[in-house]
Amino acid sequence: MEEMNGPLVAASALNGAENAMTKALALRRWWEQVDASDGYRERSQLMQTYNAPDKSFSFYGMANLGARDLPVMGEVEERIFDQPKGTNIEGVRRELREFVLRYLLRVSDFRKPSAFVMEKNRRPAGCLRRLNFCQDETINQKGFGFSQWYHKKSDNGVIGRFADDKRFEITDLREIGKTFDWIMLGVKIFDFTFTFTPFGQNLPQLTVPLEESSFLMICPEFIVDQSGLRVMKSGERVIGQYGFGYGFVPNPTARTLGYGPGEFEVAFQHIHFRLLENGRVHVQLVFVANRLQKVVNVPLDPIRFGLNIADWASFGVAKPALAPLRLALNKLPSVPLVDPITSLIDLVNFVTVGEAGRILCISRRRLEQVFLIRHFLQHHDMINGALQTWRGIEDWTDEALLPEWVKTGVSS
Repeated sequence: MEEMNGPLVAASALNGAENAMTKALALRRWWEQVDASDGYRERSQLMQTYNAPDKSFSFYGMANLGARDLPVMGEVEERIFDQPKGTNIEGVRRELREFVLRYLLRVSDFRKPSAFVMEKNRRPAGCLRRLNFCQDETINQKGFGFSQWYHKKSDNGVIGRFADDKRFEITDLREIGKTFDWIMLGVKIFDFTFTFTPFGQNLPQLTVPLEESSFLMICPEFIVDQSGLRVMKSGERVIGQYGFGYGFVPNPTARTLGYGPGEFEVAFQHIHFRLLENGRVHVQLVFVANRLQKVVNVPLDPIRFGLNIADWASFGVAKPALAPLRLALNKLPSVPLVDPITSLIDLVNFVTVGEAGRILCISRRRLEQVFLIRHFLQHHDMINGALQTWRGIEDWTDEALLPEWVKTGVSS
């Protein structure tokens, strides 16, 4: 995160951050009204679950955000997070509050097990790098990596920057509304890719990595901190509800990715936990964003495209020789951006009078469904990782017992 979204990029994103937060809050209020009345216009099952009382569905709608109506899509997942953690339910409530509002954003990424390899990767240079058979030592991470960048003080309205040594020690969310009007976070989504099969399931696929960094805004309206008995409409007796949400901030500069984190016109996410009187913990995850318009941004520039092909075909040998030409091209005006994926879909449907979409699933709607499924799975993995962390600590309210990586948000 530090490498991709450095101080200059964070400062640039800050210019539109408050406006993005306002739009995200408006979108969330729209969703709350729809959800309260079960007024989803188009709703479908997102994933199948077996032998578990989980609920997940995707939906489409038209959000009225005041100035205009915006086509949106989203997903809702509700699942059991954990069974009773002991018989002291009040103790569980205090622990859950501390875990969700203080530590969860610090421990939301995790690593998959990897094989131990005896040989040492010597990282060959130049053209040999692509022929290297040594085991890749890259860490395979999952979930979300959060960092904090800017804040607005509640007492004087001054916008300041978090210290570098506190970058991953995410502020206790209970301070938002007291110490801060809002905080701006960065997020790195690990292992998030988008696969497109333009020529059928058994032919080559196009995989677009969505491992982009993005910025988020959290304000008091996104925080849930409710203790005490509440009887829900479903009859559930809830003794504690804790959670948070955030609005997505558009990236300040155009990137190859045309849709996804940092490229939404407006979007929000919320993660809410509720503790039942019997000690069972449930979690609800909601994501809503504007509908897809494009997937990638490809410069309409055959010269640059040819240089990239030459670099790839020569295993990097031609790159130094072509460097002067690249520098000269960088001084020229920017070129138009196209999206070959959605353009191909539109063309095929035009030629077949829509039959490609109806029969072969070659449609923008199918791309949106694939994106929502990938988003669902990513958050599903994140909650599974959070559960292992939650169970691994004896008492989340005793700071002296917590390992250092939980406190700082930085693991070895």
